[in-house]
Amino acid sequence: MSDLSLLEGYVDRSTGNDPPSMSFRAMLQLAFRTWPYFQPMLKHLIVLGGLMLSGIVAGIPAAFVGTDLFYNKVLLGQKLQPLQATVLFVGDEYVTNEARQLGRQGISPPSNITADTHLNVPSDVDETAQPDTVSVLTQEQRKTVRNRLIIWGIVGSLFGALFGAGFWYYNVWIWQSVNQNLRVAMVERAESLSLSYHDSARVGDAIFRVYQDSAMIVNLIQSGIYTPISATLGLLLGLFVVAMFDPWFTLMVVVVVFPVAWLSI
Repeated sequence: MSDLSLLEGYVDRSTGNDPPSMSFRAMLQLAFRTWPYFQPMLKHLIVLGGLMLSGIVAGIPAAFVGTDLFYNKVLLGQKLQPLQATVLFVGDEYVTNEARQLGRQGISPPSNITADTHLNVPSDVDETAQPDTVSVLTQEQRKTVRNRLIIWGIVGSLFGALFGAGFWYYNVWIWQSVNQNLRVAMVERAESLSLSYHDSARVGDAIFRVYQDSAMIVNLIQSGIYTPISATLGLLLGLFVVAMFDPWFTLMVVVVVFPVAWLSI
């Protein structure tokens, strides 16, 4: 068959009869038209967004704390912060005392206290004791921190895997429910048509529209609207985290990268 124009549905792109392109405005209009099918799942979409935000809020501090424990505490042997010691269930001998040492060295005595002033020191305090100047962990302490960090890593990985699997299932269930609502509406619309219409219409075309076209509409909204919005929020959150460390670098990224990205679109 050399004459491809005889094939139904074939479009000769050389004639200029290209299929219409989908613009962002058209996708927004399509999203507004499908709003009645999204409305029953609105509370689930809000819960999904809350779960995503909770995962990000919990994951970023955990990543920073875990990185600090591994590189600065396990590898370099620096002593822990009080919160880190609490999380790892270790004693005060693991905690840094730099703050107390700085307080002892940096705070000058009141002006009314002289060398001849007698201070009432409790009897159970050793006046000759020197502050602990050891600011590094011993080899055994580093091994303890390493082992407990590994345990927390395993627990966090299991929890993250369960949370990720549940989040993925919940996300798929929400979008499939929206798709099902759209399919039910299309079937109800088809059932309301006259018998003469169904007599002249092809059954395969109706099945394809109900099964495939409804899925394409949901996929278009999910890929064209939902995913870019989620990516934008993630980008803003990343810029916020970077700004906490280096505001000038964040400003440079905004000034340089955003115009380049806009020109490349």
